[in-house]
Amino acid sequence: MLLSLVIGTGESPVGRAWDFLLGDPAARADAQIRPAVMDVRLPRTLAALLVGIGLGAAGCLLQAATHWPKQLCRA
Repeated sequence: MLLSLVIGTGESPVGRAWDFLLGDPAARADAQIRPAVMDVRLPRTLAALLVGIGLGAAGCLLQAATHWPKQLCRA
């Protein structure tokens, strides 16, 4: 997940995005890296996380509804 926050298309280097995530004041003040991370990469990563959680829950519920072997869906 951290890679999706620091790697992306554009001209911002990986190290600069990493510095931004670690709280470096100079990186936080950078007008180019802030929108790339906060407006594009972070929402994309959170959406992927929520979709993954939703798909996992849906699969578990489908297994429970069809009485598929219970060992496949342990909490």
